Amino acid sequence: MKKHLPFVSAVALFCGANFTMAADPAAAAAHLKSYTAAGEAVLSMANSQKLDVDVVDKKIDIMVADGIWIAEEYLKVKPEASKWFKAVFDNIPAIKKLPFEEIEKNWHDGHHFDGKEKEIGINHQDEKNEHFRNPLDSVTHPLMVQRAAHDYAQKKDAEDIKRIKEEMNEGLDQVKKAVEVISKK
Repeated sequence: MKKHLPFVSAVALFCGANFTMAADPAAAAAHLKSYTAAGEAVLSMANSQKLDVDVVDKKIDIMVADGIWIAEEYLKVKPEASKWFKAVFDNIPAIKKLPFEEIEKNWHDGHHFDGKEKEIGINHQDEKNEHFRNPLDSVTHPLMVQRAAHDYAQKKDAEDIKRIKEEMNEGLDQVKKAVEVISKK
């Protein structure tokens, strides 16, 4: 039996309209809740200065997975940055091995993509594309936090605790903004 497109979708296709659907609000809320809970657990450890890097790694993996889901939903609404996001997602294993400063400069601030506008399909430095930072940083901030936690475990430098708190709070703020966009109907 043939499946038929709903009338509105068929008309949209015929007319060339580009309709996008908002993310399922319950799924978006669940990912936000999971991301936030993991981030708050890491913040709690940072506040007590008792970081268990194995636990931090598990919490960061949760946050990165939720962040990717949120970013992919964002791309359904605003797909022009899909190559840029994919390049970041594909490099996560390598990013995790980098020093904090390099993650911040090249992946959070985006300098890895300087001069690669054709490759990633978007000018990442253009102010009109700034809105892509929230979903993308929902992934890069946890990676920076993870590096700072590993650095703290080795050196016990208070600067690393400060970095964990700052970057985690920024990530928690930015993920909320990204979820607001994908949840609009």
